[in-house]
Amino acid sequence: MTPQALYRKFTPSWLKSTVWAFRQRADLITEFARDWSRFGNFSGYMNANKFAESLLSEIMIDYHRLEKGLSLANTRPGFGKDVSLRLISNVSFYLDKMPCNFTITDALETIESYLEYQNSCNTSIPEVVEAYKILILSYNLQDKCREPFATETTTRNQIHASSKFDYKNFITSRHSIRNFSDKPVTTEQLLDSIDLARYAPSVCNRQSWKVHIVTERKQIARIIQIQKGAITFAEKIPSLFIISSDLRRFVSAGERNQPWVDGGIFVMSQLLALHAQGLGACCLNWCGGRHADRALHKALSLNPSEVVIAVIAVGHMEEEFSVAKASKIPVSEIAIFH
Repeated sequence: MTPQALYRKFTPSWLKSTVWAFRQRADLITEFARDWSRFGNFSGYMNANKFAESLLSEIMIDYHRLEKGLSLANTRPGFGKDVSLRLISNVSFYLDKMPCNFTITDALETIESYLEYQNSCNTSIPEVVEAYKILILSYNLQDKCREPFATETTTRNQIHASSKFDYKNFITSRHSIRNFSDKPVTTEQLLDSIDLARYAPSVCNRQSWKVHIVTERKQIARIIQIQKGAITFAEKIPSLFIISSDLRRFVSAGERNQPWVDGGIFVMSQLLALHAQGLGACCLNWCGGRHADRALHKALSLNPSEVVIAVIAVGHMEEEFSVAKASKIPVSEIAIFH
């Protein structure tokens, strides 16, 4: 008789319950400890300049502060001196190590807009003007400076016009699809859906998400074996999206849950984008804990700084099929007035 069989046969029920409860608590502590260690090691919390991605995040936070200030109806002339100087300093520090990229160009546009606004109000700040000139000359950024573009003007009518469609029908017609046809999804269709999804909001416009696309049959099967919840229809899945958030984009203890918040918002945006493209999708259960997480990281060679938010099956729908009814809790049980 195996040790497991002996345990089941001779251990009293009360002791089994005690052992089970202990194991559950120990497992929970281990999961929390792993999350704590991973956030401490890979976020910018311990050292904001440890990773280029963390430094980019600091840059994004500051130029978004200036963008917000410039977008207010009552923008205060002379605002943002300390933020601007820190932003210029961080851009300089980044360019000492890395080449100019999209985020840096966005930062330059924002500083240009900020300087233009202050100049129009006769509240130009000499220290900021001089620091920006030195930045541009020191790193030969003259060609990187596009038109000042920290804000753009829109109207209520424009927004109303673009939102005039039957959203209730659109949102209620989306289902979790598990019946996919054999028609392959093109690379262009997958990328077009991501192009729409990337307009999801995120904290300080940090955009920490990544979408790993899997279309090779053996790799899909391998991932489903790790995920476990979709084994019954795995052979019908033509493609997978693995959506992650990069911890390096977060820089404070208060942001420890933000990777999942921003990642969840992006997942919903991605699902709606796929729906708008006429594709079917199903969020697959992803709560297997550290063992599954390590296996998926290894299978896809994910960066250790990435936390997996969701696994989504994507494909063309069959002509006719059944879906789970999935009744929704009534509004009366959700809405709480204060």
